[in-house]
Amino acid sequence: MSSRTDDIKISIVLRAARSGLGISQADLAAELGVSQSTITRCERGAGSFPANILLRAISFFRSHNVDIAGVLEDNPTVVFRSQMFETLEKNESKHQRDLAASAMEKRFGESKTVSDSQDN
Repeated sequence: MSSRTDDIKISIVLRAARSGLGISQADLAAELGVSQSTITRCERGAGSFPANILLRAISFFRSHNVDIAGVLEDNPTVVFRSQMFETLEKNESKHQRDLAASAMEKRFGESKTVSDSQDN
């Protein structure tokens, strides 16, 4: 297998894993200690991904219940563990509550949480 083929597989797997977590290229870059342009180049398959950075990416995703360790296998897979979906659901619920609180604050000019408004 050529290194070009490996680069393309890595780019597809990293993009899928990052998108699955709902994080930006900038967020992933910050987590891995690289520039956003490095992540962009990698996700486009336009450059090699250094082994030490790939190992950091594998570790980062694993800590978020996403397994990309088989990225260089013949048939790479991205495995999203159920805990990841539970975390995403909690984060989305919090995000929705924050949006509702922000809308209420704009409309009524006071800071209230959604639960505060439901109590009244």
